[in-house]
Amino acid sequence: MCYLDGNLVHDVTAPVTTDFFAQAGSDEATGDIIVKAINLSDKDVTSSLKVSGLTSIGTQAAVSVLTSASLSDNNSLDQLKKIVPVMSSVEISGTEFSHKFSARSLTVMRLKTR
Repeated sequence: MCYLDGNLVHDVTAPVTTDFFAQAGSDEATGDIIVKAINLSDKDVTSSLKVSGLTSIGTQAAVSVLTSASLSDNNSLDQLKKIVPVMSSVEISGTEFSHKFSARSLTVMRLKTR
């Protein structure tokens, strides 16, 4: 509920959020497409990605993944490397492809366009 000067302005129920979020943008300096995805679920999520507006895209993407057994895990002075990025690359076949995002993870994917 939202009040202004003691009067109810609107009463709206916020939508339920999901466990998977993704955003994409471009690196103006390199032309790369960067996809950032967060999977809060304790299950892997396979998602389809479609890159529009480009005539060509590289055949591999660089991938960096942070994941842990618990969403509340973090690094500390006692455990400096409890959570570390795991770097890999994935094959891409055209401007439409699927990718499996690990459970409890943050994934950054970099796709070459030049």
